[in-house]
Amino acid sequence: MARRKISAQRAILVFVLCAALVSGGSAFFSRKSEPAEEKNKKDEKQTVDATKSSGKGTAAASAADAVVDAANATEKLIRVAVLVPSNPTMHHDLKQMIMTNLRRLPDANPTMEIRTFLDAGPIPTLPSDGRPLSKTARLRNRMIDAVGIEDYDYVLWIDSDVIEFPADLPTLLISENPTGVTAPLVLIEEPGPLGPNQFYDTTAFTLKGRAYHRPKDNTPYVEGRSVQLFYPYVPIQPYLDPPEQCVMLDGVGTVYVIPVALFTKHGARYRDHPSLTEHWSIVEAAHQAGMPVCMHTGVIVRHANLPKWGDSWHANARK
Repeated sequence: MARRKISAQRAILVFVLCAALVSGGSAFFSRKSEPAEEKNKKDEKQTVDATKSSGKGTAAASAADAVVDAANATEKLIRVAVLVPSNPTMHHDLKQMIMTNLRRLPDANPTMEIRTFLDAGPIPTLPSDGRPLSKTARLRNRMIDAVGIEDYDYVLWIDSDVIEFPADLPTLLISENPTGVTAPLVLIEEPGPLGPNQFYDTTAFTLKGRAYHRPKDNTPYVEGRSVQLFYPYVPIQPYLDPPEQCVMLDGVGTVYVIPVALFTKHGARYRDHPSLTEHWSIVEAAHQAGMPVCMHTGVIVRHANLPKWGDSWHANARK
């Protein structure tokens, strides 16, 4: 499949990857710009094994095989833009972790054309911002506008402080729910503040039918609205045997894949939300478009335990 050239309007995203995260700015790399075989082997040794990180079972592997078979039959690569919003003040080791993991994506997803973009800002704070991270919505919209979203089939968002994810993450998520929005199980780097295997983004991840429960409550965890802090994370439906791997939710965040049609056909844009974060504007648009929204419980990623790295947990409180 012929690879499209990057237009001059998108040249702002074509920088050296290291410079983008160290100094603040943007970067791009794709399958053709992967390092030599020896560098790939070195990166693999420095990274957590993908199978251990994903926790995927035979059902997930079978679904991934189905995507490979389908792509081979049509000889058409699935085009995925991997978008990584970041900031220049991240801990140096966290920057190295995300770069190492991102470099693994192209070779681990042979049925896909993977292009990865990073934007480290800066984004100025405006008087109208309702919470400390309100400007993140503007950063995400800027990235979508810059990469030429119409050239892709899917967008995969990965927050830059996610330190572990399986190398075949795009294949696993898209194969499970190709027509909708799919997130993995997002846990905190061990040791979790409250215990092992603690769920991370309980603000954005909301239970099915519960997003508007206690709508003015912007605390990080809201009982009856948020995904639970510990296993089973989502209350198990006893009549499902075996339990579904892709659990339907109202909201997701941190890491998720979206069909590009949500932006190009339905005109979705990121807007801040005082209680559910900027992710809700996109997920709500997906619900309105009839797209299923789910969390793949067979795929696990790990978000940095931020205090361990000298940072604080992201605040959602109103100013």
